[in-house]
Amino acid sequence: MSDIFNLSKEDASTPISFDLTKALVDSGIAIPSSIRLGAGWDMPEGQAKMDVDLSVATITADGKLTGKDHFAFFSQRSVPGIELSEDDRTGDSSVGGDDEWAIVKLDELADGGVGIIGSLSVFEDSESRGLSAAGECYIRVVNEDTGEEMVRVQMTDLNSDAANLIKVTKDNGNIVVEAIETPIQGDLNAVVASLQ
Repeated sequence: MSDIFNLSKEDASTPISFDLTKALVDSGIAIPSSIRLGAGWDMPEGQAKMDVDLSVATITADGKLTGKDHFAFFSQRSVPGIELSEDDRTGDSSVGGDDEWAIVKLDELADGGVGIIGSLSVFEDSESRGLSAAGECYIRVVNEDTGEEMVRVQMTDLNSDAANLIKVTKDNGNIVVEAIETPIQGDLNAVVASLQ
């Protein structure tokens, strides 16, 4: 699959939805058994580093967190169907361009889970800047079976400490990816609260 579907948008108030299964089938590619949700950010030259964290929540059909035990973050890296990478506190330890990532098996999510929401949040920043200070901030979906990037959500200029950026659901066998870019003021606790 040579095309990367960029779901970045000018207007962060309207979600963009994309049926990934249809695109894969049309391209003759098998639906992956697992996906990697990769996140990356780079600080502009001369700027102090900041700790940006990826978190992944298992959600119900109405987009709510299935339970706090189903929320993967730096202190709880393994939950049913989700394995989160080590915490990268500077954005310097990229693997394949991703500073942090999660392996997601949509068929193994906790009971009641139909998908995930991937979020980024600022954990520690000595200069109290928001996510918009981190240049080239993104979340992408990678076919874990082939290693190919399938979808990328490049964060627009969100003036917030955190944001729910991407939603991936499995509906009647189809994998649907949605760029949501919902800004959140506050820390990781505010991300959890936004999903309850």
